[in-house]
Amino acid sequence: MEHTVVGNVLSFVLEDKRFLSKKKRTVRVYLPKSYSESSKPFKVIYMFDGNNLFDEYTASYHKEWKIDETLIELEEQGCEPSVVIGIDCSRNRISEYLPHFSSKEVDEYSYLGDITLDFLVNKVIPYVEKNFNVRTDREGKSIGGSSMGGLMALASICFYPKEFSNCYAFSIAFPMFKYGDSEKDDEYQNGIGNDEAFNFVINRLKEPNYLNKYRFAVVSGGTGMEETFYPYVKRFKNRMVKNGWDEDRIFTAQNKKYVHDEHQWAIYFKDAYIYFNKK
Repeated sequence: MEHTVVGNVLSFVLEDKRFLSKKKRTVRVYLPKSYSESSKPFKVIYMFDGNNLFDEYTASYHKEWKIDETLIELEEQGCEPSVVIGIDCSRNRISEYLPHFSSKEVDEYSYLGDITLDFLVNKVIPYVEKNFNVRTDREGKSIGGSSMGGLMALASICFYPKEFSNCYAFSIAFPMFKYGDSEKDDEYQNGIGNDEAFNFVINRLKEPNYLNKYRFAVVSGGTGMEETFYPYVKRFKNRMVKNGWDEDRIFTAQNKKYVHDEHQWAIYFKDAYIYFNKK
């Protein structure tokens, strides 16, 4: 497998001894083509699963989001450029990306999402803001992820409301709380469990200090395991609008042919980025 990085992608390492493994965590940085030519701070997107964003060589299943290719293309077309920060995951990804949306146990996994969020907000972001020319205001910062990373993107808004303004929440793994990680296909269809995590997010976001202060991109496919993710896209938007959210603050997209993979998220990232950067 060859490297597929395009453009200027750097990396640095930060340590957090609270992680159970991979305590020295790689953080990847995409810099726009115009980065060295501008003194104006750039918008910045912080994303989970950084190893999957830019390079098939480092990606878990050798599929990548193609964020570097996409942002180079969009910058050449006149779209405002952004810096992208991707935080690598570890083999304990599910626990590290499991936010406290419920007090119930989810299979054998521990709730370690709070450690990951603290690492992001109190170690990664300060380092990035000190060493790179990025915006530090809430309006200049976005958060994003897919699957369990989609849960964490929402958790970033719910638990750190002063940090981010836009949220890329792709194929949000709400079914993790409803079905767990180990059920058979027939049990997925039977609807066991509950939607406590989904309801937690919806109820948090209807509170006055959240209402209409953020924008969301919520998407999914519909084939294979994505079939259980698919209903949550419309449910999310419908519940949010019912709670008083402006409809144009929530971008949604779905395609039943798409499976649960980086190919889907690469396509939707471009659409969501354009949506978030409309003049």
